[in-house]
Amino acid sequence: MQNSTNALRPVFTGCSPTRPTSPPTSQQFQNQLNEVVERHKSSRKSEESQELIFSQALYSQYITPAKHWLFASAHLLVAPTLTPPPTSQTDPRPPSPPPMTPASSSVPNAIQTKPVNPYQVWLRSVPVKWRVLLAVAPFTLLFGLLEVLFHQLGWELWKFDSLTGSLLGAASFILALVLGGTLSQYNASEDMVLELVNEAEAINDRLAVNGAAAPDLDAVRIRLALVAALEAIRLWLLKQAPWDGVQTAMNQLNGSLAALEAAGRSDANNPSLANLAKMRLLLSRISSNRDHDFIAPAYALLELFLFGVVIALLLIGADNFGENLVVSSFLFTSFLYLLFLIHDLDNPFEYDGSSSVDVDLAPLEQCEQRLRQLGPAQGSAA
Repeated sequence: MQNSTNALRPVFTGCSPTRPTSPPTSQQFQNQLNEVVERHKSSRKSEESQELIFSQALYSQYITPAKHWLFASAHLLVAPTLTPPPTSQTDPRPPSPPPMTPASSSVPNAIQTKPVNPYQVWLRSVPVKWRVLLAVAPFTLLFGLLEVLFHQLGWELWKFDSLTGSLLGAASFILALVLGGTLSQYNASEDMVLELVNEAEAINDRLAVNGAAAPDLDAVRIRLALVAALEAIRLWLLKQAPWDGVQTAMNQLNGSLAALEAAGRSDANNPSLANLAKMRLLLSRISSNRDHDFIAPAYALLELFLFGVVIALLLIGADNFGENLVVSSFLFTSFLYLLFLIHDLDNPFEYDGSSSVDVDLAPLEQCEQRLRQLGPAQGSAA
């Protein structure tokens, strides 16, 4: 019996119950606590890594294509203004003969015409009323993708309430205020071109009267100087000639008008120099409108409110996500459309093909062509 017990003893040695041990020391307790903390950290990191993988997949699937499209659209919008200056290479083609005498038809310091951008050509083919909307469309698409992303991540923090309505109302009020001021400035800019043509016509009328009264007056030379000044102004407005060329042409016209003043009896009967001074004033106002914003602090406040509206539209949730997406996208498009329109109206003298509300230069071109044809005709008759 004892032999059988001894034979079975090795088998049950590993199955014998453990004897109670002494309580763990502080170092052992600290090690066990560190192990628990490390296991918790590793599980937390695995959860964060899964969330990061989901976010990266969503970003690469939706945000990255929209970002590339947005950058491409912005590049096409800005590309016409970033064309490199023309090189000094000579043109192998023979120069075309000028329509007038060299002394009158040449514009000082003329700039060669810049190469036309393909986007500019395409944008000119689009009807004027749709140009601003086409510029806003990529941003609307990006906003829709961000709305979907916020909905998937659960970042819609609140629903539409009275405070959100107050924010939308304040942004609408500021938009209406700035748009009204910009429209008044745009109407004044249209009148500037008409007043400029009116002053040139007044000089030509005075030239015709004094030319009939004084046969020795060289009316043809004065009229050609007036045409050269109008040509320099037109090329400067179209960004094909520098401001120095306009100043040089106006100074030459001033010297030519001295003979017209001498042919009159008094300054009151010959206000040609007053007409020239009014033309200089109009050109200075046009240059100021082109180079400066209407009210820069108002634009800063407007952009701040619109930024707050965009953030609020992204964070507002609704029971029906499709309805929320459509309404939010429509509001975003409306606000951004008005912002683009205000910036477009603020500079009505761009003439780069991207603007839809440039001031019409047809009266100036018609006046220049009429005086150009009138000069050689009167010269041959004399």
